[in-house]
Amino acid sequence: MDYITTGPSGFDPTALYFALLRAKQGATSPSTQGTCASPPSQQGSDLSKGSRSASSGSMSAASSSSASESNFESEVETENFVRVTLDWLAIGRNKTSLRKAIINAIHTTSRFDDDTDDGGEDDLDGATEMDSPESGLDPKATSKQWDFPDIDALPMEILNDPRNGYLVEFRMTMDVYQEIARNIQARYKDFVVFHEFDSGYLRIRTVPAQPHEIVIDALRELFFEFCNSSTPGAQAKPMQGLGSAGIFTDRVIRSAANDQDYNWGVRRGSRGTKRPDASFKPRRLTVPPAKNQVRMALNRMYPTIVFEVAHKNESYRRLVTDARRKAFAGSTSIHVLLGVKIYERHFQCFWAKRHRSGQGMSIMQRTDKLPLRTPTQITFSIPQQDIWWGVAAQAIPLTTTPNYALSLDWLRQRINEAI
Repeated sequence: MDYITTGPSGFDPTALYFALLRAKQGATSPSTQGTCASPPSQQGSDLSKGSRSASSGSMSAASSSSASESNFESEVETENFVRVTLDWLAIGRNKTSLRKAIINAIHTTSRFDDDTDDGGEDDLDGATEMDSPESGLDPKATSKQWDFPDIDALPMEILNDPRNGYLVEFRMTMDVYQEIARNIQARYKDFVVFHEFDSGYLRIRTVPAQPHEIVIDALRELFFEFCNSSTPGAQAKPMQGLGSAGIFTDRVIRSAANDQDYNWGVRRGSRGTKRPDASFKPRRLTVPPAKNQVRMALNRMYPTIVFEVAHKNESYRRLVTDARRKAFAGSTSIHVLLGVKIYERHFQCFWAKRHRSGQGMSIMQRTDKLPLRTPTQITFSIPQQDIWWGVAAQAIPLTTTPNYALSLDWLRQRINEAI
């Protein structure tokens, strides 16, 4: 059952999205009221033909499963979607409709180019004006702590923006998502294709493969060099890598639940899966204080440290929002997150740790947009107790410096090499 291997050409990648918007404003046709938004009439468009066939008679299979309805993910009541079940997927025209929607999302998100240097992206929701930077810091960086203890629901402006890759016309449970995800391709042209489950939605993301993976690899190598410097050779390393969204083996391509994926959230309507760009945990991490992953095999702990790099595929604001909602959800035990946003001529960074309340985050250091062609003196310093969170004090290994110091000028140079 191959949902997507190639993409059609010649259709408007946002047509389905705008049809759904019209449907939500009351423009649904009688034949589809209560089941699915009407796609636009588009001569010569395979997408519209497939969507029409899926909305004419086959939707009853999706609505007839009472077991699926009772286990439905969303708390938000809306009628302009299809409830995808395994029985629904067994119907050929339904599967074709879903396949074309996935193709549409891949094409749309791969055209999203958020590396422009427009203003406003360095603002954060709920934040007040920053204090003047501490003495000795770069004027475009601050170490003032910002607290975001609340876990927001999925913002509607993110959900309804087609560039974010949510298949808003389909809703499903985690089990159905995992069945679909096994058959989604891993690459499209020069992009890596990621898929996630978010509050009942299938989300598609595309990331430029080479720049993204070069920066992640450099960050990972530097971090391992710091953490594992006391154990050379073949000895067991104190810090373990749990995988990267840019690493593909045969097993990773064919599996919906990979080593690097983590589940977040437990509340119905606000949960999902996330594939971090890089993730780590100390080898001597214990439970508690760490947590085993929900809905996963026993003894599979959450990572404690996550790196995320956004380049063209998502905005800085989205990077921060995802960190708050997903990495620092109350159900996970992720403790530190480093976020990097790459623009055309600038880059922007922050690092955060879990809020003292147990969910949400405190941003410990952040920058404004920094020019990629101008050296900077900024260094992010992550304390030893945060790097080795969950490890007994006597088991923390020796390192070259007590804290992990990330030179943003070193990072700037790596980004320039990648792009």
